[in-house]
Amino acid sequence: MKKTALALLLALLTSGALASDDETGPVAKVGNVEYDTFDEALKAVKESETTSWLDLLRDVTVDDAQYVIDSSVQIDANGYTLTLNAPEDEDACIFTISKGCFLEISSAELVINGNGKGTVFKAYGPAYTDTRSAVLLTAPDVYISNFENVFDFEKTDNPKSVSVYGGSLNITNISGSVSNGGNWGIDSNVNISNCTGSGFTADFLGLYRDSSMTVSGIGSSGIVTGGLNVAEYSSLTVSGCGSKLPIASAEAPDGVSYKYPVEIRAGGNVTIGYDAKLVLEGNNINSVYLVSGSFSNEGEVAIDVVSADENFCKVEIEGWPTQVIPKGEPYLTMPEAPSKSGYIFLGWSYNGSTYAPGDEVPIDGPMTVKAVWGSLPSVSEPEETPAEPVTPAPV
Repeated sequence: MKKTALALLLALLTSGALASDDETGPVAKVGNVEYDTFDEALKAVKESETTSWLDLLRDVTVDDAQYVIDSSVQIDANGYTLTLNAPEDEDACIFTISKGCFLEISSAELVINGNGKGTVFKAYGPAYTDTRSAVLLTAPDVYISNFENVFDFEKTDNPKSVSVYGGSLNITNISGSVSNGGNWGIDSNVNISNCTGSGFTADFLGLYRDSSMTVSGIGSSGIVTGGLNVAEYSSLTVSGCGSKLPIASAEAPDGVSYKYPVEIRAGGNVTIGYDAKLVLEGNNINSVYLVSGSFSNEGEVAIDVVSADENFCKVEIEGWPTQVIPKGEPYLTMPEAPSKSGYIFLGWSYNGSTYAPGDEVPIDGPMTVKAVWGSLPSVSEPEETPAEPVTPAPV
């Protein structure tokens, strides 16, 4: 009898019928109904007509994870850890998001492990709505590793969006691309490293206030985007990228080849907000490449900006952020007078002439404007002469 029971137990273990977690009992619920497996709960929430929420009840590990999101699904992990392991030796997709649907995962530590193949998120169709992201990661810590691709978007005129709020998104060891497009909104910390393929591509990349993004160890361009906004007090760092550049490709922003660690597609603008940082270090070339667009900087940017369009030019004003502006702008208005201890400001010097603040100077090409200073005479405090003692009169 004991041998029969032992044989049955071994059969259950090898068939995967038992949960891989040490804990027992329901793993999730949809509404008031509890489910013993994550797969059953996800199926139920997709079929539900009353709710789109699935709540985890404990830590969950799922092997052979691959799901089609053909309705709107919101997963609240309630602080638990959700671990999804890709099928072995299969070119599978963990989440395939159908047209008109979205996936939200909140309050979780989400771990997605690959097998060197396949994709994590594949999204079809245009944007769900103007305000709803196809993938929304809210306050999770996400760890994704060992896939070919992470975010794969169907090309449309109205790209889908990805939003990352709170916590962190950590992506490493990707052989293809981290993203092939989409509109990205980051209010979080994103770290991308050791990706041998094409790095991070977006239709638009925006970092909200106090956010950060680090891209490192990418053989090709670290970031290619249709526009870039780094909001105040945020930072974007690209390092150790471009070792395989140049790479010939008609998909490159200039239609010829990828050349730089950060490239901005035609018509895309770059905005660096107040006290924000754009750092490029240890790349093949520490430069941002603009095919045609403007570069506006109110933060800390110690890099070169290269424009492929002769109709744009770089303007550098001493003590002010570097700008790349259209030559169609007829005039550059000289900024207000700066201050410098021990000196008096005499004006702005450009092309052999000196201009006062507010003067308008024609834009005829790249401009380098220097401040002109005059030394103030040193003024010393007069020494005090000690008063002579007063001798009292004789009585």
